[in-house]
Amino acid sequence: MTGKQLLGIIGAILLIAGLFLPLVKIPLMGGISFYENNQAEAIVIIALSAISIVFILAKRYSLLWFSNIAIIALMSATGIQLARKVLKVKSKAEGIIGKNLTDKIADKVTNIAMDHVKIQWGVAILLGGLFLVILCAIIGSKGRKKSPSVSKQIPQTEKK
Repeated sequence: MTGKQLLGIIGAILLIAGLFLPLVKIPLMGGISFYENNQAEAIVIIALSAISIVFILAKRYSLLWFSNIAIIALMSATGIQLARKVLKVKSKAEGIIGKNLTDKIADKVTNIAMDHVKIQWGVAILLGGLFLVILCAIIGSKGRKKSPSVSKQIPQTEKK
């Protein structure tokens, strides 16, 4: 097994492990992992990571880009969903606090509560795994030989 294959396999394993680790901690909701947020997307990412491992072992690095792009798209969609949950909590807190206090005080209290939203270490594992798999695809793609250009294959005719 080559170094780039090992790099890619470690990245794919980190991706799978990162799905079950906490991504953010929201005060009113607690810790949220990728798997808890959307199990269907997590299962698809597990399948795509397994496919990536197959591509890596088969040394099909150009195909690895397709699984990487799909994983990035799913992770982005989940990130947007998490941002929506944070905004939902913020609006809920504003609704509760806004009824009893003036708007200025409500804004300050809400902002203090939202400052306690913490990004957890699972994000680093997910992004690190994705980075390693992408790095494997980059390194693997650089080693491919390019086919000769068409102009070199067609013989030039001499002018008389």
